[in-house]
Amino acid sequence: MLKTVSAAGIAVSPDKLDFTASNVQEFIIMNPNDFEIDYELLAPDGITLSKNKGSILPKNSEKITARLTDRVDDEILVVKATYENNGFGVFPAVGLKIIGADKENISEVDGEQMNKSTETDYLQYVIIMALSLILAMIIIRNRKSYVSQR
Repeated sequence: MLKTVSAAGIAVSPDKLDFTASNVQEFIIMNPNDFEIDYELLAPDGITLSKNKGSILPKNSEKITARLTDRVDDEILVVKATYENNGFGVFPAVGLKIIGADKENISEVDGEQMNKSTETDYLQYVIIMALSLILAMIIIRNRKSYVSQR
């Protein structure tokens, strides 16, 4: 079960972004209020976000994608909300701990960044597909040879 971090009028889940297994993580900003809230995201260098600010309707949420582009570790991604309550501005904020990975563990394959373990899985997949294709060609060739001998 994912942990949620919250402040007055805003909640975010999960409570941390762990980039050690994948360079792409998602989190959800939730508005539990009966009124719309605005939010702004402050990410450290090395993290790009699908969206940096926006509004969330009452009792709704928004999914944000974070992508690791450079070495980041032991940093905080800040989610700031803004809304009005009884004529007063309210500005709650929460922080998501970032558990990063070294940039050396990130590479690009077909324009997509991935960490080394994902890259290894991708390369294994490519090798298996190539071997399957070669095996299929051998079977077809032998089948044609067998058919022509009959």
